[in-house]
Amino acid sequence: MEELIDTIVETHLLSDVPVGIFLSAGIDSSLIASSAKVAAARTYLSAVTIGFPGSVDDEAVVAGRTAAALNLEWTSLAMGEDNSRAYFDRALAALDGPIAYSAVITQAVVSELAAQRYKVMLSGDGGEEAFGGYKWYDNLDAPLVETRKKSIRGWLRK
Repeated sequence: MEELIDTIVETHLLSDVPVGIFLSAGIDSSLIASSAKVAAARTYLSAVTIGFPGSVDDEAVVAGRTAAALNLEWTSLAMGEDNSRAYFDRALAALDGPIAYSAVITQAVVSELAAQRYKVMLSGDGGEEAFGGYKWYDNLDAPLVETRKKSIRGWLRK
């Protein structure tokens, strides 16, 4: 699986403009960032994250550590009471109709941040489900989930 992911990421790094990475605290984006760093060893890479300081949902601390470990330039935008409403309103205005995807607001905010510098972004969106990366998977008695988690975490430690 490692070779397949590396090949796919390397293919997506082919661009005539700089490529950035959406980086969260999740296994999915960390995996993509790690693979991209290996594939683009001589290429400048950077990552963007949004955070929620003081919240249990703040992924910026872990994303920052991942960026530092991979030697990526990292930009983080702190969301708070002072700026959340404006981002919320802009994100909703961009939608064609109702949507039941709760992360659409944060995705819009991090995309707006990325668009200041990048036209192409790599994302690991959806990988948490495949690799059992969410905390609630820790409570599952599922050998396949545990095997995947061990495999991916070992690969990320390289």
